[in-house]
Amino acid sequence: MSKSNQAWIRNVARAGSLVAGLLIPLPAHGQATGLEVGVLPAINFDADEGFGYGVLAEL
Repeated sequence: MSKSNQAWIRNVARAGSLVAGLLIPLPAHGQATGLEVGVLPAINFDADEGFGYGVLAEL
């Protein structure tokens, strides 16, 4: 794998970690009300198909 690909993967992983860290909900005090949304970036690599990316979301 070339150095530019490795750097790209590192940068995507860092960005995903930052986004995931910002979106983790803090514990609520009292009774829960409203809508809660969770989003997590996802990347993968397969030797046959190459790189893949997407988002896992939950309401």
